[in-house]
Amino acid sequence: SMLESERSAAQLVIEEWKRPAHGTQYFAALSASMGAMAVGAAIGYSSPASAAFRYDNTTEVITDNSTFGNLYLSKEARGWFAGSLSIGALLGCMLAGLCINNIGRKGTMLVSVVPLLSGWILIGLAQNLSMLVIGRILCGLCTGISSLVVPTYTTEFASKDIRGALGTGFQLFITVGILYAYIFGWAMDSWRLLTVVCGALGFVFLLMAAFLKESPHYLLSKGKEMQARQSMQYFRGELFYPNVKEAAGSLATTINWTCVFIVTFTFEPLQGAIHDYGVYWLFGSISALNFIFCLAFVPETKGKTLQETTAYFGGPPS
Repeated sequence: SMLESERSAAQLVIEEWKRPAHGTQYFAALSASMGAMAVGAAIGYSSPASAAFRYDNTTEVITDNSTFGNLYLSKEARGWFAGSLSIGALLGCMLAGLCINNIGRKGTMLVSVVPLLSGWILIGLAQNLSMLVIGRILCGLCTGISSLVVPTYTTEFASKDIRGALGTGFQLFITVGILYAYIFGWAMDSWRLLTVVCGALGFVFLLMAAFLKESPHYLLSKGKEMQARQSMQYFRGELFYPNVKEAAGSLATTINWTCVFIVTFTFEPLQGAIHDYGVYWLFGSISALNFIFCLAFVPETKGKTLQETTAYFGGPPS
């Protein structure tokens, strides 16, 4: 039962906790965060690729020296190309809540690579907008899944003294992936070749994730106490009570990618309506309001164990 699982978790913490194995935790976090870099490249890819798709009577023709020919998209079509990844991410974060409880955190990360690589192949071979959009949606599925499973996995093994550092890895590696796509997009003439370079990160993620240990919390929730103990000995991390974590994580990532889709799809129309400076003032003001909200209402969890944080928000104490 849930209560017995929670008691077993508490007993494991008491029995097995020693000095945390920071090296193994850093390696596991790095391996999982490679998924963030892979989806970051997918996010960043739309910018250099859209520039290659842009063509009208007032601009110079942009050529693609691939053997598949050129693709030129209208302003609206480019909006769909860029925004369709967010549609996939919305679907992905909903699927992730089911996957992480049925096939595990590690299993979910491995499975997420399938739509990612499929999407890159479809984009690289695209002959029309439909192929591009479907490919972007497939990449978005991995993006949404990773947005939930990677932070969940990391927080379930991280010690409280480095949990904050490891927790920032996901967002950090997303920005590194975006920068990766921008740099290679600037250096390359072909958007098709860029898909190969960005898609290669998916293979790196797959190889690194294959060597990860499963989350001790997931193993415990499935009654696999011996395997959970072995995982605990590997990480000496801590465990997190299930309660509503998966549902809350799915809701948070759903809201996040809904907002990403809205921003991506409305950016160019807003530029035409209120000019560049108006768009940046609008989004900057929203960010400032969010900063004030976090200062005023979001409680600090630094230095607290995951059990203490759970208890603070109404969960059962350890």
